[in-house]
Order: sequence, then C-alpha cells, then structure tokens
Amino acid sequence: MTLDGVITYQDLNELDPPGVLIVISKSAHAAIGDYLTLYWNGIQANILYIDTNTPSDFFPWKTIIPASLVPNGSYPVQYIRMDAAQNIAASSIVTALVQRDASGVLAAPTFPEAINNILSGSAISDGTTIAVPAYNGIAENDTLQIAWVGANSAGETIPDSVVTLSHVVTANEVAGGFKVSIVPPFIAAIGVGQASAWYTVQPANHNLPISSKIAQAQVNMTEVTLPAPVFPEGNDGWIDASEATSSSGISLAIPAYPGMGVNDIVTIYWQGKVKGTLVPKAFNIDTHIVVAADLISGFTTSVPGTAITPIGIGEGQAYYRVSFIDRSQGVSAAALINVDTLHTQLLPAPSFPEAGNDGITFSEAADGTTMQVSYPGMAEGDGISVNWQGYQSDGITLISGSGFSDIHTVTAQEVQVQKVTITIPSSNITVIGNGYATGQYQATFLAGGMANSTSIKVTVMAEQTPVFQIKTTSGAPYWSNPADIVRPCNVVTVSGAPGTEVEVNLQSTREAYFTDGTQAWRGYLPVAGFVNLSVYCMAISTVGVSAFDVTNASNFAAGAMVFNDYFTGSGGLLKYGYSTGASANGSTVNSLYVWMDDNPAITRVTFSVTGNATIPGYKQIALINLSDARSASVNVIDSTAELSAFTINAPQSSIPSTVTGNITFASPLSAKDTSHE
Repeated sequence: MTLDGVITYQDLNELDPPGVLIVISKSAHAAIGDYLTLYWNGIQANILYIDTNTPSDFFPWKTIIPASLVPNGSYPVQYIRMDAAQNIAASSIVTALVQRDASGVLAAPTFPEAINNILSGSAISDGTTIAVPAYNGIAENDTLQIAWVGANSAGETIPDSVVTLSHVVTANEVAGGFKVSIVPPFIAAIGVGQASAWYTVQPANHNLPISSKIAQAQVNMTEVTLPAPVFPEGNDGWIDASEATSSSGISLAIPAYPGMGVNDIVTIYWQGKVKGTLVPKAFNIDTHIVVAADLISGFTTSVPGTAITPIGIGEGQAYYRVSFIDRSQGVSAAALINVDTLHTQLLPAPSFPEAGNDGITFSEAADGTTMQVSYPGMAEGDGISVNWQGYQSDGITLISGSGFSDIHTVTAQEVQVQKVTITIPSSNITVIGNGYATGQYQATFLAGGMANSTSIKVTVMAEQTPVFQIKTTSGAPYWSNPADIVRPCNVVTVSGAPGTEVEVNLQSTREAYFTDGTQAWRGYLPVAGFVNLSVYCMAISTVGVSAFDVTNASNFAAGAMVFNDYFTGSGGLLKYGYSTGASANGSTVNSLYVWMDDNPAITRVTFSVTGNATIPGYKQIALINLSDARSASVNVIDSTAELSAFTINAPQSSIPSTVTGNITFASPLSAKDTSHE
C-alpha cells in the first residue's frame, strides 16, 4: 500500500473491478452447514454456505466491495458464523481505512506527549492524545474523522492498533483546534514501532472532504499486551436491548491472561461510541483483585445497563489493565461489540405461502417455493439476509446440499406492500426428501441496528414414487371405414416417475396401431407422471399392450384393450359405439361414436353426458356436424371416479333416433395425475 494501513486510490484500482478485497481464512471450527455472513460497515455484503464435508474447499473466501460504494472513510468489517445447530459466533471487528489521496493538504496533527518524536513510558501508559490544529478553513460543525494506525519495526500494519474517532468542531475550538484520546490498547498493540495519524474533514458547508498531512511518531511501550476480554452475550456480534436492560447488565469475561497472579489488580474499562464519537454517559470502570480461583479460567465482571442504553445504536469497546504484583504493567487488546438497544424484540418469523398444511410437497416445490418476509418498520434500503436449511426426519441431522442463503435490499415497492418475497430453489428442497426445513432471516436497518427473526419449521414431503403401471380404456369400435376421418380409438395410459424413458408396444397382428401408424412408441413421462396414447384397430380384436422402463427393465407392465363392432342404433341413427374405463384425471378420454343413415336432412347429432363428466369445449352437451362419411364423435373427460350416462340424438330426424348408455371413469393410477395429454 502507498500508505501503510490505508487503502489508497492505487490499491482500489489494483483489482478488476476496482474495490476493496476482503479475504477470510478457514477457521478451525468450519464445518458442513455453516453460514458465514460478511458485514461491511454494518451491512450484509456477502454470504457463504458450506454444503460439503470438506470445508477447506471454500477457503480462502474472497469478497470485493466495489470502489463506487467506498468513499473515503473508516469501515468496520466483521463476519458472523451460524452452524447447522443454529449456534452463532462472531469474528472480531477490524477496521478498513480508505483514503484515496494519501498526500493530504491540511496541517498535520501532532502528538503532545511525544518527546523527540517518541511516545514512550508513563506519558502514554494511560493513553495518548492527538492534537488537531485550527486547520485552514476550520468552521463550527465541521465533522472530522481522526485515524490512528500502528506498524511494527518492519513497517507492517498491526490490525489491533487501528482505530478511528469522530469529532464535531464546536465554536470554542475554531480558534485553537482540539484534542482526542487514543486509549492504551491501540498503543500497546504496537509495542515498539511507529504510529501514524491524520484527519479528514467533512466541511459544514458540504464542500468535498479534505484530508490532512500525516503525522508519524515512534512508539516504545513496554507494557505487556494481554488477550482481549470477551462478551459472552455478544456471540452473535451484538448486544441487544434485552441483554442491555437485564438487571445484571452484560457479562464481560476476563481470560486467565499470561502471568496472572493472586492479588493482581485488574481495572476494566467500557466505553460506548456512535459512529466513532464517544458517548459520555456510556462509560464504566470496574476493579477486580485476582483470587486463586481466577487462575484457572479467569473471571467475569459486568457492565451495567446504565452504561449501555445511552448508546442506542453504535458500538461498545472494552479492555482491561493489569498491575501485576511485581509492579509491572499490562494492557489488553480492545474488544469491540455492536450495540442496538432500540430494537427490543425478535422480528416475526418468515412464512411459506405454498406450504399447505404446514408442509411442502415435491410437486409444490417444482418451481421452488417462496419465503415471505414482513416486519414492522420495514424501510427502503434495509438489508435482509435469509437462511433455509434442511434436516432429516429427526429434525436434527443436517442434509448436505439443502442449505440456501440470500442477501436482499428492500425496495420502495416492497415497502408499499410491506412484504419481501424470496424464492427457495427447488434443488434445495427436493434434496431433503422426507424431512424438515427451517427458515429465518436477519434484518440490518438502514437507520442503524439489526434484529433477528424467530425461525419457522416446515415439513418437506417427498411424494411416494409412483408405481410403474398401465391402464387402458376398452370397447371402442374398430375402424371399419378407412376413408372416414372419424377414427375410433381406445387409450393406453402409462404412469410412473416423471422423466422415466418408456417404450410401449402393441402385441397384435390384427392391424392395431398408434395414431402415427406404428406399433411401438418411445418417450419420456412428463411432470404429471403419466402419458396417454391413442390406439386404433382395423378389426374386431383384443389387443395386448406392454410397457417397460428403458433404463430399468424390471419396471414392466402389461394390459389389454377390446375393439368391438358397432352397436345397432335407432331410427336414422344406424349404429353407435363407445370406449369406457378412462382414468378420472381430467385428461384421459372415453369417447362416443355414431354412424347415421343417408338421409340428407340429418346433418348434425347431439351428445350429452351426466354427472361431473364434460365434453371438452362444450361442457355437457355438444351439437356436432356429421363427416362426409355420415359419422361423428366426441371425447369425454372427468375428474371424479363415477358412472356417467350418455345420450346420442339426431334432432333433425323425422323418426325417433336416440340411443343411451353408460361410461365409467376409474380412480386415477396415481395421486400425481394432473391434467395432461
């Protein structure tokens, strides 16, 4: 980097596309089912889901924040891990400093405690100050961001030393400038090395930001650097309102630091900040004298709610100092935690509108299923991170490949309807089989803060694999007049698993054919799980039919269909016929056929059916023109297994010309049958 610890214009443009590169290495605890959510400046920036038993394949995990979204400034960066059991852990927060022009033009800050440009000894044991001068153009209400970055003797940036502070210029400071304090952890992290400091001004008159020149000083701090404290309630990276307002406040765990001894005096500091500005009332100091029991695993102290709630939405910073019994000194690294004491409740769980009876079937999930998110106060620009995870029927064992996550920014249109809809892909549902899935989301509010939703559990049901089988209609007349366009047919229905490649053969030497003139058909069963094939025959005959699964010959089925002669009719209605036994799936047809005499006055016939049966295009009554060969026909479908009575009538005949009969519709082959032919 051009300036150690700072991302400059040159650094941004080393990437394609330009931006800030964030690299996360594999942790020792990475495992299948982990969700990692990356936060840049408090907003979800990326999500990683580990869906195999080889987590190392997913790391290093790299994310680029586009340069267009990164103006000069200070940006907290953190990621949160949620494992398969929905346990949450947060990384420490690091700070990214972006300063496109590292040269600066305003007067550099100074280090008042530096002697011969060296910060050392008791002068900095309680921290050090950065003095910002009355720079050119200083004005009341200017907003400044002051940066402190440490480097070791080799010039390498020390992440734990990086800190930024914010300050708004008051009327009293216009003439002489002001000072800000850097607390001991950010100095002790350097040890022996170098500190750099500068400031960036956002003028009150809204002109473009302008930066100072850089001040540098040597650091020689001999205090021992100790491990940072831990926030037990902050395992998700946040202290929320319920935690902050508990009667005991929040816990702060001090580890068994190196060299801990009985009677060490440990002083614990807590300070709240909002956007880098200290909150005076969010301050607490506690003192603890080490006892023998502390030497094993450290001890726990607390921060009272009165020192947390004034923060509202911001962050808390904690560290401790140790006066060892040998009178040497030590200071810990700082621990940072996000704070939101304004959003006091869990958000409502998401919903799955397509999950009938609290379950999602495979057919319902053919195009995925929708997760709907709605919560009070939804605003344009809010960030929503959704999670979906599948489990076996025990509700505990995670299913590899079922996890899905997505990041979504709320739009103005979604605010109007107070609802965000996100689709869970079909592949993340069907892999579950028979089991369960949980859905939840996290909202990061544009106005600041975050909140998690309660989770919802839904049943995922894989319908039973359909049996490979055949069903036929029977009784259709044979095709006695090849010149006639009305060609009576029976129907063979083959059912099984969707996508199965099948071959269907007619076992006949008596001139029975599919409508394309062949005696064999090959194709794939569609999504409905069945296919209807029409068969005609040139003679009175019983025709055998068989089908098999091309890729699994053990899936075999056979049946038979009868082709009859026509029945004798009435009056001008010379003869008629019909097929019967169709599946009541709203698709497979029974058919009615009629052959009239030569009376030219008769040009049409009517067909009617009863029950729930219908004639496609005509409801239950159809008036049909005769063909040149004096014949007519209709197809009949039904979605109810029943007996339907039919009537065929020649209304133009001068003599009674009516016949009646019954056709049956049988229960479908499979519950998967839908309208298809």
